[in-house]
Order: sequence, then C-alpha cells, then structure tokens
Amino acid sequence: ISFVGVSEEKISAAGVLGDEVHRLEKILTEELACSLTEPPEICRAVILFPAHLERIGDYLESILNCCKIRCRDAIPFTEKAVTEIDAMFGSLLDNMKNFRDAFIRPNKVLLEYVTSECKKLDQKCQDLQLVHVEDLLNGSTAPRSSSLYLDILESSQSLNRHLESMASSMLTLVIQHSS
Repeated sequence: ISFVGVSEEKISAAGVLGDEVHRLEKILTEELACSLTEPPEICRAVILFPAHLERIGDYLESILNCCKIRCRDAIPFTEKAVTEIDAMFGSLLDNMKNFRDAFIRPNKVLLEYVTSECKKLDQKCQDLQLVHVEDLLNGSTAPRSSSLYLDILESSQSLNRHLESMASSMLTLVIQHSS
C-alpha cells in the first residue's frame, strides 16, 4: 500500500477489490448466522466479525474516496504528510496480514503482538491528528489538503480499532482454550 503514485487505474482496481470484500462479507455473515453450532463463547467472540469486516470495508472505501479526490483535484500533500501516511499504511497492512495469519492458525503470541501493534498504531494516529491540527492552526499546512489528510487518518484509525477488537476476541478464545 502506498500513497505515492496513486493513479486512476490503481483507484479503480482498489474499488473492484472493495466491492469484492463487501460481497464476501455478506456471504460470511449469512453463513455464520446459519451455522452457530459452536459453543457459546466461540459464537459470542466471532458473531461480530462480519460486522467488523463490513466496517473495515467502509473505512477502506473512505480512504479510497480520499485518494480519488486527491487525484481528481490534484490536491498537494507535503512530503511529511505523504511519509506519515505511507508509514501508517505500512503498519496497518502489517497488522492486517498478521491478524490474517493468526486467524488461519490461532497463535497466542501473534495475537498478543497484533493487539499490541494495533494499540501503538492507534496512538500514532492520535498523535498525528493532534500535530496536524497544531500545524493547521499555525498556518504551516494547507487547509485544502487538511480534511483529506484527517479523513485518511481517522478512517485508518477506525479500521485499526476494528482489527484490534477482532484480535482481542480471538486472543481471549485462544487463552480460554489453552487453559
């Protein structure tokens, strides 16, 4: 994932992937609702996963929309902002991949790592938002790009929080199961 070199082709391809995620989430929700034969503690933990995935898809669409607007209107971002967003996207992608791996093969250590990294990224997003508002008030950042930057940060932070919630739920299950 990179905020550098965003093009209409990449945005279009990301939109197709987003539509596919929403389609698969709806199938997962339906299948999950129809197959709740697992013990209650497992059902309670995973029943919200489709809703988390739906919201994650929504936040990815919001980020994609910001990229479309930035491309369409040629809204400039400072090198600092691009670097911050790229680093945040890299952390977010790492968290998502690690959660995927832990979901496929539940692993207490990896789930603890994911929850820890999600908390760090949440704090990083909060810090970036505060610094950005200060920069905006001081006149050292352009108001034109400010709302897009903050929307990307907030969407990434919210996505990350859903990911952390799923990882925490799984971690609780793994700990209970190993006891």
